[in-house]
Amino acid sequence: MALSAFGSLSTNVSGAIAYGVSILFSFMSGLIPVVIFDNVPRFAPHSDLNGATIGFGMQGNNIGLLVGPVAAGAITAAHGWSAVPPLIALICLGAIALAVRMFSDHVAGRN
Repeated sequence: MALSAFGSLSTNVSGAIAYGVSILFSFMSGLIPVVIFDNVPRFAPHSDLNGATIGFGMQGNNIGLLVGPVAAGAITAAHGWSAVPPLIALICLGAIALAVRMFSDHVAGRN
């Protein structure tokens, strides 16, 4: 997602490439709920908490859908469109760090 953000907002690529990577970005962001639903049985503390775990995951996703455009708009207004891809890259790195932490805790048995 971070790479497609750089491609879609770069001034050094053609309109067709920017459009293509924008579609790729939208496709990749559509996979987020799928990943949340798929991982719930593995990461929920107990099977009775699957619904609550899905709820927490989707709340995080929805907060991102609410706050993300506002943050991107504020950064764009202050610094221009070229400042948005680094923001998206930082968010992606944070998500990767969180996923690694959750996976290592899960493997170690510390749900």
